[in-house]
Amino acid sequence: MRSLWVFLGVSFGFSWGLAELTYRVWQPEPLGLALMLMVYMWGPGLGAIAARCLVEKQPLRSLGPLWRWSPWLLVAWLAPLPFALAHVLLSVLAPGVSLSVDIVAVREVILLAVAPEQQAAARSQLEALGEWLVLAMIAQIVIGGLLAGATINALGALGEELGWRGYLQQHWARLGFWRCHALIGVVWGVWHWPAILRGHNYPDHPYWGLAMMVLFCVSAAPLFGYLRDRAGSLLAPVLAHGVLNATGGVVLFVVGASDLWRGPAGLAGVLVLALINLGLFFHRRRQVS
Repeated sequence: MRSLWVFLGVSFGFSWGLAELTYRVWQPEPLGLALMLMVYMWGPGLGAIAARCLVEKQPLRSLGPLWRWSPWLLVAWLAPLPFALAHVLLSVLAPGVSLSVDIVAVREVILLAVAPEQQAAARSQLEALGEWLVLAMIAQIVIGGLLAGATINALGALGEELGWRGYLQQHWARLGFWRCHALIGVVWGVWHWPAILRGHNYPDHPYWGLAMMVLFCVSAAPLFGYLRDRAGSLLAPVLAHGVLNATGGVVLFVVGASDLWRGPAGLAGVLVLALINLGLFFHRRRQVS
């Protein structure tokens, strides 16, 4: 029990402390904020190392293995792509929501994410792409998402996954698959709260976003845990996590939707994950029988 409290204390203390220091003192530009969030993601990793190595006196490798070859690594790497397609298609079923492939509309949505002082330069670059803008965006999301998810994004995801699928999944395994991952999801979601309150993922609804993020993490945790079990290493959830974060830009094609509805961490994404979890439930029950 002591190791669990050490894990939670270090994970939340490091990440929440960094967030408060950054948002209250530093107040960085978008690039600096992205770098802060990358470091923020290592709170659970540091917590796992402290709990496992300093309290339990076990070697670092006991959190893994970090990697082992398995075809499930490829599944984990590619899985966020059909998930992105599914939640986008589900998003546009809501009243007043549409899928925008209009160049002007896509350009304006992209510019919403650009700092005011950089908008003139960004607009000229986007206009230079002309009719190729939509195809360039799709290629960037798919190809760039796969590459970033397996490289730079994976560095941040590793920090989280050492904690969630490394330490906590082992610590709570005795509770059974579903209870274990429900608890992991709650901790995972609450850990995001400082970033959510500052507009991350749900800029228009930061307070409702607190509950929405927990719901998303509870819904995603079983799939991430299943990938870790099937691949036999932490690399599978690291890849899935990295690509999931890297393909979030697909929401740029969804127009007229609330940030609580659209996107992977919106209700549309949660509903897709609910269907996946239903499939996992029957698959696991068939395996047991």
